[in-house]
Amino acid sequence: MKVLPKLTLPDCQPDVREVNGKWQVRCLLRRRWIVLSPEEWVRQHMLHYLFQHLGFSRALSKVEFELHYHGLKKRADIVVFDNSGRPKIMVECKAPYVGLSQDTLLQLAVYNVQFMVPLLCVTNGFATYWYGLGTKGYAPKSHDQLSMELGI
Repeated sequence: MKVLPKLTLPDCQPDVREVNGKWQVRCLLRRRWIVLSPEEWVRQHMLHYLFQHLGFSRALSKVEFELHYHGLKKRADIVVFDNSGRPKIMVECKAPYVGLSQDTLLQLAVYNVQFMVPLLCVTNGFATYWYGLGTKGYAPKSHDQLSMELGI
């Protein structure tokens, strides 16, 4: 079995398999087998967290959601939509060994220019940061603030 780190996101037990010497994971959202990269490991844990712990709908979520920025195609790792079809949460997942920095947040901000999503999240599986859109732009959200806002 491929050894991947235990993350601080809630534990999940994704289906994994080895095919011709390559590890794959069955995506919780796409419901198909995907190459099990370190970033995909984090993405699957984050999807589990969004669906099982925060109660978001799989039907209103997209993985690797394509968007355009100055004529360039970009992909947001995870986007959760509200019932009206507007993006509600955008998540950028990084591999566990990738540090979260201003550059990571800038990448998410660039992806968000088109949508102005109310909640942004960056995670590498060990650290997870939430940012909420307020009257003066985005500000960090504590777990308590996030829980109150989401009603959990």
